[in-house]
Amino acid sequence: MIGQLGTEPLAASVLAFNLYIVIFLFGTGLVQAVMPIAARARGERRMRDVRRSVRGSGW
Repeated sequence: MIGQLGTEPLAASVLAFNLYIVIFLFGTGLVQAVMPIAARARGERRMRDVRRSVRGSGW
């Protein structure tokens, strides 16, 4: 549908999508790496370690 607008809008949308998908996949990877660590700490009722693991994932 966006191709009807022309080549420049089409190229811009493809570039925007590619940037979005890179950021999305990076964020998904971080979440999947932290999830088991935080779940184990929560299961052991170590809330401090849950906070540490989630906060540390951003670094």
